Amino acid sequence: MLLMERVKIITEYLSEHEYATVKQIAADVHMSETTVRRDLKYLEERNAVKRNYGGAALVSHLHKTVPFDFRAREHAREKELIAEKAALLIHAGDTVFLDESSTTCALAEILDEKQDVTVITPSMAAAAVLGGKNIRTYCAGGLYDPVTSSFRGRMTEEFFSAFNANVAFFSATCVSENGRITDSRESGAYLKRALLKNAEKKVFLCDGSKFGKTSLATVCTLAEIDAVVSDVPLPEALKERVALSL
Repeated sequence: MLLMERVKIITEYLSEHEYATVKQIAADVHMSETTVRRDLKYLEERNAVKRNYGGAALVSHLHKTVPFDFRAREHAREKELIAEKAALLIHAGDTVFLDESSTTCALAEILDEKQDVTVITPSMAAAAVLGGKNIRTYCAGGLYDPVTSSFRGRMTEEFFSAFNANVAFFSATCVSENGRITDSRESGAYLKRALLKNAEKKVFLCDGSKFGKTSLATVCTLAEIDAVVSDVPLPEALKERVALSL
């Protein structure tokens, strides 16, 4: 089969599934995994797909929410650095809100039982990590979303209204040049607003790839939060819009 024929098959497959692993693509389109990897590399070089360690998504779909596994692996080292900085803002005995993002899950990975914190989250992935370390964890119920491995919807939002937190950590799809934090899904934006409402301190976790962009739904503005934690220095245009940046 010629390259262009294979590329057409792979892009049509990704268009239908939005995200897929190399193994899934190879099995379903009857190509070898080696061939699929080579063709995905060809597509990435032409800015048609974005690869992670195990699969790929079409660039045209990246404004949508892609599976948690993809997001967790994307910019993994940057998320680890952000988590290490964010952990400095947590004190013994704190009640902590974590949203459903892969970045806050990285923070869950480094929390210590000795800190005696209580965590409230809609993320099953984060709850599993925290439960494995015997950290007191409440997992919000609601409509389960397999794409984000978390719960969402009105029930989830109401769950957060019953609690108060010392600090809330959240991420989003991007933050614009004028300081608007936006998410790719309306339901995600509503959930983050509910999570932030009853938090004394609001902390936005954002890797450098998210600056200067805008997505579908507004969560809040930088002026409404207390701190931004990133792996890189904030752009000059954003520094004056936030009280603290790490």
